[in-house]
Amino acid sequence: MQHPLRSFTIAALALAGSGLVAASAHAAKPLPPPPEWYQYVTKFTCGDNGGDSSRVVGGVFATAVSLYNPGSENVTLRKNLALVFPPEEQAAGEVSDQIEDLLVPGTALQVDCGEILNEFVFPNPPPVTDHVQGFLVIESNRPLHIEAIHTAQGRNGDVSLDVERIGERRVIPRPFIRPAKVAICHYPPGNPGNRHTIVIDAAALPAHQGHGDTVGPCVAP
Repeated sequence: MQHPLRSFTIAALALAGSGLVAASAHAAKPLPPPPEWYQYVTKFTCGDNGGDSSRVVGGVFATAVSLYNPGSENVTLRKNLALVFPPEEQAAGEVSDQIEDLLVPGTALQVDCGEILNEFVFPNPPPVTDHVQGFLVIESNRPLHIEAIHTAQGRNGDVSLDVERIGERRVIPRPFIRPAKVAICHYPPGNPGNRHTIVIDAAALPAHQGHGDTVGPCVAP
């Protein structure tokens, strides 16, 4: 006959072993991967370069980037600028705060030079200039169809136009810091009829109100 103490010891070890296996299986369970977003980066050139041919030939330049939501769900998107000019001489340009926007299914919006020059806020504002160059960076939680139109008018009156489809890549977005954010109804300079709701840093509110934006989401007329 098996000794009672030995039976208890075997049972205890079996239970302990099963607990260790369960704990090990629980500890080894991998964490879910971080969410992937879609990133689109397009070059922009805006304004009159004043005849300085070290960056582009003399003329007036404009970029308009159109975004379309082809899906059946709302798309959250975030936009910011990374300047290459100003400054000059291989120095890195300033990077703006992100603006968050919402694009419902089947709708489109455009980011043009008026918004590039007036909508984005920089923690360290760059020097004021009539000509800016850089990259518009767009991140979205679902795929978008994005195209950019680049136009240039030379000093002799010649005009060129180039349409570019912007490809996507999957990224893990950098943290989006939300303190002191406010929703406003933005009226693009030069095109107030194209008003739309955006979310901005509260510190940028006075600058937006200065060119006619109002606090709160846009209300249907």
